Amino acid sequence: MARVCLVRPPFFKLYGIEKVHFPLSIGYLASYLERGGHEVSFVDGEVFDYGLYEGILYKGIINAALFYADPYFIERKFNVVGKVMEDPRHRVWDTLIGRIAAARPDVVGISCYTINMTAVNIISERIKSEIGDIPVVLGGIHPTALPAETLEQVRAADFAVMGEGEVTLLDLVNDIGDGKRTGLHIAGVVERGSADFKPRELITDLDSIPFPKRDFYDKSNYIFGAPLLTSRGCPFSCTFCASHLMWGRKVRNRSVRNVIEELKVLAGKFDAGRIRILDDTFVLNKPWIMEFCAELKASGLKLSFNCSGRINTVDEDLFRVLSDSGFDSIAFGIESGSDRIVKSINKNIDLSRVVDVIKTANRYGFDTTSFYMTGHPGETAEDIRKSADLFIRSMSKRGELSMLVPYPKTDAGERAVKQGFEFRVGDAYKMQHARNRVLFNMTQMPDAAFLAEHKRFERIIMRRNYMTLFKKMAKMAVRFITGRLK
Repeated sequence: MARVCLVRPPFFKLYGIEKVHFPLSIGYLASYLERGGHEVSFVDGEVFDYGLYEGILYKGIINAALFYADPYFIERKFNVVGKVMEDPRHRVWDTLIGRIAAARPDVVGISCYTINMTAVNIISERIKSEIGDIPVVLGGIHPTALPAETLEQVRAADFAVMGEGEVTLLDLVNDIGDGKRTGLHIAGVVERGSADFKPRELITDLDSIPFPKRDFYDKSNYIFGAPLLTSRGCPFSCTFCASHLMWGRKVRNRSVRNVIEELKVLAGKFDAGRIRILDDTFVLNKPWIMEFCAELKASGLKLSFNCSGRINTVDEDLFRVLSDSGFDSIAFGIESGSDRIVKSINKNIDLSRVVDVIKTANRYGFDTTSFYMTGHPGETAEDIRKSADLFIRSMSKRGELSMLVPYPKTDAGERAVKQGFEFRVGDAYKMQHARNRVLFNMTQMPDAAFLAEHKRFERIIMRRNYMTLFKKMAKMAVRFITGRLK
C-alpha cells in the first residue's frame, strides 16, 4: 500500500471566487486508487482561506451574486493573482506545502490544466526541496497535450500521465509502491529521461469505475450543486477546444441505472438537492435523456439540475421533458454571431436557430446562459458586433465572454504556434481567458481595436447579467416577505 496525496493547485480562489466545483477528476482517481488498496488524501488548494481578500465582497451570498454576474470583478479590482504567481515564497504556497507534508505521502499527484501550470511548477519545486525526493506525478489536460514538454519545463516532476488517469495512475502507483522508480514502461505514462511511450486505450465500460470519492471536505466548501458526469467524449471538432485530447471524440455513456444509483448516493449520503451535469455533450443522445428522465421520475428523487446544451441538438420536446424532470438551467456555447466565423472554427451550429431555441428554453422556465468568444483567427470588428447583436436578440438571461486562448494541440493552438506563440510555464496564469489583455492576436484588428471591441461586448453582457441578478434578488425578497407575512 502506498500513501497517495492528490493535489489541486489554487487558481480561482486567487481571483476572489469563494467557492468552485468539487473536482470530479480527483474524486474518480481517489476512489479507483482506494479500490486498488492504496491510502488517498486530498489537498484542495481551492478551499483554503489565504487571507487574500477581506470584506463583504468575498463572502457568502454577495460573492456568489458577483460570480453570477461578473466572475472576475474582484480580481480586476485587486489584481492579486500576478503577485501570488510571481512569488514562490508567498504564504499561499506555504499553506499548500504544509498540508501536503502533513499527509506524509509516498507519491504526490497534481491536477494540471494549462492555466494553472505556473502553480504546478511552484508546488512541484517546493515539494522536492522541502518535503523530499518523492515521486511527483502530473496528470490532466496539459500534460496530456504536451507530456515531454511538460516534464522539460516542470523540472521537479517525475512522470506525466496522459489521458484518462484512473487505470494508468493505479498501475504507476502499484509499481512505485513496489519500489520501482525508473524503466516502468507503463501505458499512458511518460517518464522523465525515457523516450519510451505506449498509449493507453480509453475505458470502454464507464460503469466499471467506482463513484467518485467526495468526502474529503464538507460540501459547504464548494459551490452549490453536486457535479456529475454521465458521459465522456465529444464528437465535435471546434478548433479552440482540447476536450477530445482527454476523452476522445466518441461519446461513451454511463448506463442510466448507474447514474440513477449515483444520484441516490448524492441525495442520501451527501444530502444533495441540486446536480450540475458537466458533460460536454449532455443533450446529444436524446433517447438516453428520455430514458434517464423516465427512470428519474420512477426513482422518486426530487432534485434540480443544470446542464449544457447545443443549439442543433435540442427541441421543444426535449425542453418539456427536461423541465418536467427538474432541469431549470441550461448553457449554450454560441461562440460567435458571425456565420463566417462559426464555419471557420468548426462550431457546426445553425445561427438562424439561436434566437428561437433560447427563447423556447426561456419559455419553459430555464435560466439560460450563452457563451461567446472573441479573438478567432481572421475576426473583424463587424464579426464581434454580430455576436453582440445575436446575444441581445436571443434574450439569453446571462452571458459569459472570453478571449480565444491558443491551448496546446488544438487547431487554434497549432495555428498560433506557427505564427510565433510560445507557451511558458511562468506565464501560464496569464492565459485565463486572456481577460482585459490581448494574449495573442490572430484577428484582423490591431490589439487596441480588438480589445476595445471585446470590452464593448463585455459591457453588453454585464448589463444583462446584472439585470437578471436584480430580478432574481427581487423575486427572493418577495418570497421572503410573503413568507414572513404568513
